[in-house]
Amino acid sequence: MKKHLTPARLLGYALCLSAVFAAVGGLSYSRFSAPVSGSGTAAVAAAALDLTSQEAIDVSGMKPGDVRTFSFQVANYSGGRVSEVAQEYEIAVETTGNLPLTYALAADGGEEAGRVKAGEGVRVWTGGLFPAAQQTAHTYILTVSWPKEKTAEDYAREIDLVTLVINAKQSLPAQA
Repeated sequence: MKKHLTPARLLGYALCLSAVFAAVGGLSYSRFSAPVSGSGTAAVAAAALDLTSQEAIDVSGMKPGDVRTFSFQVANYSGGRVSEVAQEYEIAVETTGNLPLTYALAADGGEEAGRVKAGEGVRVWTGGLFPAAQQTAHTYILTVSWPKEKTAEDYAREIDLVTLVINAKQSLPAQA
């Protein structure tokens, strides 16, 4: 006589099979579990970065041949707190590009930090580095100039926005 797999018989097989898996799983996993308790503490290093400037970067009223300079300072401390991690940073000069301005960035000592030109997207100078846990500040001078030969009347009544952006990240320790 041949047995037929009816829905009631299939349900019975499924229940038996699930009971076997529950018993085997419960018995085997119960030997490997144990209650654990404890406590711990963690400390996170403080990171600080500050950009200070005595003046806004205002290029309104510039005309061909004009040159303006703007001084600013990047520091690894802010509000009495010194950064506890070494940091690498980059200085980005962003502009709308409406005027044919050129930009030069120099460290306060006079050495040129990098040269950027309008119309090429974001201009970035990289290579800034702050040591860990030492209050340090770097002063820069941004020179904005309008070349004399750029006198097209398309620039009349145009405005431009110049923004400084400082991007910093934690510096990795040097490999020995």
